[in-house]
Amino acid sequence: MSEKTWNYVTPPISNVPAPYIEIVIKNLERSRRYPKKGILTAMVDTGYDGYLITPHHIFHELKLESFEIPPDLIEVTETFTGERLEIRTSLGIIEVPDLLEKQIEIDTHENCTEPLLGRLFLENILTTLDGPNHKTRVSIPK
Repeated sequence: MSEKTWNYVTPPISNVPAPYIEIVIKNLERSRRYPKKGILTAMVDTGYDGYLITPHHIFHELKLESFEIPPDLIEVTETFTGERLEIRTSLGIIEVPDLLEKQIEIDTHENCTEPLLGRLFLENILTTLDGPNHKTRVSIPK
């Protein structure tokens, strides 16, 4: 079984450390990647039911508009507070370096401030959130 572990990070809008996973995002043609070098930390959000949601600037930098799903095929999303969000969705690739690479749906909306990994992403991996030790462990069963 392949496995990686990361430390929790305190998000900019909170004082409570949260689980993060290091990723790379690519467009469907693999002609663009974000970040251009290195990795991006994405917070694990079990309240988000998609794969990955990113801020607009990442969506545009990857030119994901070219792979966007027509808006009439996308459901309007509602937050737990009842706020309705118009989501844009594109096909792309997520990579957890040295562990996983998968084609997924990548969402964006105007209020998204940081990348979030949702429940559809978590269905592909075994995830252990070790709160007392502030560690996130991800493994891929072989």
